[in-house]
Amino acid sequence: MANSGWAWHLFAAPAVWIARLRRVPVVINYRGGGAEEFFTRSFFWVRPTMCMADRLVVASRFLQQVFARFGLTAEVIPNVVDVSRFALRSAHSCSYSGAPRLIVTRNLEPIYDVAT
Repeated sequence: MANSGWAWHLFAAPAVWIARLRRVPVVINYRGGGAEEFFTRSFFWVRPTMCMADRLVVASRFLQQVFARFGLTAEVIPNVVDVSRFALRSAHSCSYSGAPRLIVTRNLEPIYDVAT
């Protein structure tokens, strides 16, 4: 799992280099709507590590297009939820209000369009 900024430089990139040194295949699963800005600023440093990966994976066509603009080929594996595995709580549950609840596990930033 990788994303933009210092998280890339401090966590993802070293993991990729260590895996390569140990001859372990690497799949970079890149997340984050700030990829274009990050690549624009830091691609000189990011590209060599990206090119070491056996596969680049992103969660959206948007990110796939960003990667393509920088000459990288990424495969889209979307985030999916099998809704058949989940059910609303019963009306007998003491905390059930009758209305479904939405949990957002993203940063509350405009780029993620949480309102939609």
